[in-house]
Amino acid sequence: MNSLAGILIPLGTTYLLFWGIVTIMRVAKESSIKARMVELGHLEPEKQWILQKSASAPDAYSNLKYGILLVCVGAGLMIVNDLNLDHNAPIIFGLLSIVAGLGFLLYFLIIKYLYRKAD
Repeated sequence: MNSLAGILIPLGTTYLLFWGIVTIMRVAKESSIKARMVELGHLEPEKQWILQKSASAPDAYSNLKYGILLVCVGAGLMIVNDLNLDHNAPIIFGLLSIVAGLGFLLYFLIIKYLYRKAD
């Protein structure tokens, strides 16, 4: 147990550090892009809602993405359990990756449908 904590704590700290840096950079970049679009007049009046969206407001579509992903990975884990494979079999990781990818594709198709319906 001690060796597991010795591995996970540095990995978790490094992950949080890089996640924070990427988040700050993403928010700054999106802000500069939106400001530049307004400055140049490239934003049509019907698309002005993009600027009103608050950065602190949770994104409902992001929640949809993670919900679909978790359901697909859960289904993949159930499939792995039914196959009675060894817990270190490489096919498990491949199957879970495929199922997670299908979840992301499902999310993409749903979002594409919703945006097409909104236009």
